[in-house]
Amino acid sequence: MDTVTDPPEPSGSDWAVIVALSAELARCAAAVIGEALSGRGGASVRLLGRDGDEVRAALPSLEPLAERSVWTLVPTPSDPVGMDRSLSERSQARGVDLRAIVDVQAAAGPIAADESRRDRVRIAHVQMQVILIDERSLVIEGPVLAGGRGKSGWLISDPATVAAGNALWQGTLARSAPLPSDALMLTDRQRAVAGGLLAGDTDATIAKRLRVSVRTVAAEVRVLMDAVGAQSRYQAGMRLFSRRAN
Repeated sequence: MDTVTDPPEPSGSDWAVIVALSAELARCAAAVIGEALSGRGGASVRLLGRDGDEVRAALPSLEPLAERSVWTLVPTPSDPVGMDRSLSERSQARGVDLRAIVDVQAAAGPIAADESRRDRVRIAHVQMQVILIDERSLVIEGPVLAGGRGKSGWLISDPATVAAGNALWQGTLARSAPLPSDALMLTDRQRAVAGGLLAGDTDATIAKRLRVSVRTVAAEVRVLMDAVGAQSRYQAGMRLFSRRAN
């Protein structure tokens, strides 16, 4: 991927361009998914899951498809890689270019990525969740297929849809900015611990859920409290998930 010079903060005109590019991708994807749902879809489209849980469970099976790059657009606070931690580590070990652009507002909360990944994450106006694999296929949300289960997820290699996805990535990248210096980067385990703090769980309860030692959880709790200047465990959870720590 070409190196880009850090642009200024995203502007209103940037937002308009990204919205237009997002709309074009949504149009192309809807047409392909619609054909698949009507029984006319071919090998260029595949249902990954009927909801977010099923999609996440299916993502590891896509790891071998990535030979060069996995680029992710993230509109809401979540793992910017868009794939689970073990998948990211395997891809990174193989030299796959893992990058993400998160929405400006999403960056106000904790980002699930190691601090060493900071230069791989940028911010912009992000309208939709997309994972681009080698610029040849993409993972994208589809319609709700079952009541109360959230949106479905699809793997698409249709040329027109992939071209629209690549255009959206490049257009968003050109209008992105580096993460703010105070953006809080948390590992997946630290995010899980923070969620436990917010729920009022004990270290022992969190440790059992994560299958780690109580000592490990206690160490993570101290790191989180120090990171946000919290005086209590619950206060740390609230600060981590309600606003960026000052």
